[in-house]
Amino acid sequence: MKIIPYNRIYKPKGVYPTVKAYLVADKERHPEYLEIYPGCVSSLHIAEDFCENSPSYLNYESKESIPPSFVVEVPNGRLHTNRITNVAVISDDNKVIGEVSLQLGRSGPENNYIFERNYFTKPKKLRGVAFHILIGGSGDHNYFHWMFDALPRLDLLQKSGWFDRVDWFIVPSVKHDFQKETLRLLGIEDRKIVEGHLHTHIQTDLLLASSYVRFPEHIPQWACNFLRKTFLPAASEEVGEIPFMYISRTDANSRNILNELELIQTLKEFGFKEVQLREYSVAEQARLFAGAKVIVAPHGAGLANLVFCSKGATVVELFPEGYVLPLYYDLASKVGLKYTHIVCEADAKANSVKQGMKLNLLVDLKRLKKKVEGIMETYTASIN
Repeated sequence: MKIIPYNRIYKPKGVYPTVKAYLVADKERHPEYLEIYPGCVSSLHIAEDFCENSPSYLNYESKESIPPSFVVEVPNGRLHTNRITNVAVISDDNKVIGEVSLQLGRSGPENNYIFERNYFTKPKKLRGVAFHILIGGSGDHNYFHWMFDALPRLDLLQKSGWFDRVDWFIVPSVKHDFQKETLRLLGIEDRKIVEGHLHTHIQTDLLLASSYVRFPEHIPQWACNFLRKTFLPAASEEVGEIPFMYISRTDANSRNILNELELIQTLKEFGFKEVQLREYSVAEQARLFAGAKVIVAPHGAGLANLVFCSKGATVVELFPEGYVLPLYYDLASKVGLKYTHIVCEADAKANSVKQGMKLNLLVDLKRLKKKVEGIMETYTASIN
C-alpha cells in the first residue's frame, strides 16, 4: 500500500544529539534543566551458571555506565509516537532532541523512526504545561514496563519541584485498572490525563520531558525506592498474608507451565498456595509480596512485584530453555532478596527475544522439589 505524503511540515528537519546541545541552541528562552540523580556505573551481580544459560541473542552488559536522570523544559514542544517503537520529543525549531526521545532497537536520535514517516496528522494542542511518560507499545498494557519504565519518571518530576506546574499528564494508556489505580495513588486527577495511544501527536505550550529509566536490563536503585515508598504505604490490609506463593500465568498466552497441575500439587506439600495476580489490585499485590517468604513463579510481568518484598525473602524463577533473562535477578538483588532459578524444557526453540517470549515450559518436578526442600529447611531453621 502506497502512503501519500501529508502534513510533511511536521517532519523534523534535524536533531539535537543531546539535551545539552538543545539547551545551548535555545539562547533566547533559556529552558531549565534539573539533574535529579547523578550518573553511575551499574553492575549486574549475576552467578556464572545463570550467564551460561542466557542465550547469545540477548547481549546484555554486566556493567553499564548510567547517565544522570533529569527533567528538562521544552517550550512549545511537540511529542510524536508510533505507539510501538518510538517517542520523539521535538523542539520549537523542529528538531528531535536526543536523550529524551526513544527509538527502540536503535541508537541516536538521528535514527528515530519519525524520520521514516511522511504522513502526519495535525498535533492535538494542549494549553499549559504537560509532562509525558510515554515508552512505546509496552506501556499500553504490560505491568512491568508500566511500573518500571513509565511511573518512576514521575519521581523525577516530583523531585524537580515541578509536579504542581503540570496541567496535563500524557500517559501510554489508562485501559487497565492497574494504570488507573497507580496514577490515582500518585495524586493525578482523571481530568488531567491524556492517553498517548489515542493522541499520538501533541503540541503544548511547555512540554516537560525526562530521561528514561532503564539502560536496558539495569534497574536503578532510585526507581525501586520510589515504588516502595509510593505503594507500600497503600498496601491493602484486607488481604491476608500468603507466606509461600506460586504465581500462575494461566491468564497469559505464553510462558505457561505445561504440567502446572502436577507442579501445584508438588508445591502444596510445602504449604504453597496458587495465586492469580489479575484477581488483586496493585495495593493488594504489594501486600501479598511484602508478606511472602518464598515465591515460585515463571518469568513474567507479575514478578515486578518483587520490588515490594521484604528483605531476605526467596524467589525461584522458572525459565524456558532459550529465554533466560537477568531482569528479576537484578531486581531481587536491588531489594535484598535471595534469588535462584531453574531452566526448564521448552516447547520450541528460540533464536530471538520475540520467539523466546512465546515459549511455554515443562518443569522438572523432581528438581523443583529438591530445590524447594532446601529452601524450606533453611527457612525453618531461621525461625527456630
